[in-house]
Amino acid sequence: MPKVRGGGFDFSRNRKQQLDIRHRDKGDQAMKKTCYLIIVLVVFFTSILSIAWADPVAKQFYYQKKTTLAPKTFDFRLSLWDAETGGGEVWSEEKELTLTGGTIKTYLGDTAPLDGVDFSSQLWVQVERMKKDGTPLMVGTRDMLAVVPYALYSEVSAGGGDGSSLTGVTAGNGLTGGGTFGNVTLDVVGGTGITVGPNLVSVDTATIQRRVTGTCPSGQYVRQVNQDGTVVCEAFSTGDMTAVNAGNGLTGGGLSGDVTLNVGAGAGISVDTDAISIATGGVTTAMLADSAVTSAKIADGQVGTNDLANASVTTAIINGAGASSGQVLKYNGTSVTWDSDAVGGFVLPYNNSVSSSSSAFKVTNNGAGIGIEGAGGKQQRDLWNQYQQRRGLGFQ
Repeated sequence: MPKVRGGGFDFSRNRKQQLDIRHRDKGDQAMKKTCYLIIVLVVFFTSILSIAWADPVAKQFYYQKKTTLAPKTFDFRLSLWDAETGGGEVWSEEKELTLTGGTIKTYLGDTAPLDGVDFSSQLWVQVERMKKDGTPLMVGTRDMLAVVPYALYSEVSAGGGDGSSLTGVTAGNGLTGGGTFGNVTLDVVGGTGITVGPNLVSVDTATIQRRVTGTCPSGQYVRQVNQDGTVVCEAFSTGDMTAVNAGNGLTGGGLSGDVTLNVGAGAGISVDTDAISIATGGVTTAMLADSAVTSAKIADGQVGTNDLANASVTTAIINGAGASSGQVLKYNGTSVTWDSDAVGGFVLPYNNSVSSSSSAFKVTNNGAGIGIEGAGGKQQRDLWNQYQQRRGLGFQ
């Protein structure tokens, strides 16, 4: 049979050989598909492992702002604020940026970390161009952050990275407020000298002295510190001390060396080492003002007989309590009391006796009248001497 060749296939071969070749071709194609599948799986799992073992996502986000600045390099200060105007600054960073077509393009957080920034509330971006002297010049107005940066909030929201959950906020020392559910608020407690306001804690300068900021020029000293921290200055005195003179009430002094001043001891004053006192007997009557010494100043029982001058106790001083009209002070053998006065001479009949070497009864009349006059009864015994049985005038 003649051999015919066409299309790269030898028709002279028998059918069995042709079937073997076809089977080998199909096996080669299946092997290739298997290898391709293995390669794809290896690449897939390698990508998964690379993602799982990769470093944490950097806390940065892209920001751009169209400006009217020239396309060149500037020093910028970028910051985050909690209000569109005013408010408080919560983060900032400074960097050098080259503008393309007047547009600022940068990543916030690539210079100063954004750790600690609370993205749970709306924030605004403020851009400032730093002048050569360090003065910031605001570029345009603040821009409100878009949604993308707030994905950073997911790392610290509702449970944190350890899978736990927030169950309550307790106010610690210096704080009030807190709670166990919903939106809770903590406030700083304002104590003595501390003033607390919205987003502000400051020192109450009406209670606490402010830091001293004032200074005095050369040749002057601080004489007074004002409440606001400023000072009052005064010039130093010039010249040298040439003498120490003792003024009123002092003695001593001198012109050179170590000098001493002493208090001069005057009338009624005693001066000792580190002590000045009233000398014993130093207070005289002339030193006491009228009505200065009251009964409250005199101890009970301290005024004795020797302390009373003659005729010093007058009737105005004697207490008449307990006395009746016509009574006088009498000694009854024990004490002095008020008693009736014996008025009108002898009480008749009067009879008494005494043993005495002198006259028991003697009356002297230095005038022209009678010494003693008497009138008797029927027996005419006007004056009677019982022992000598005599009567009449002038007998002894």
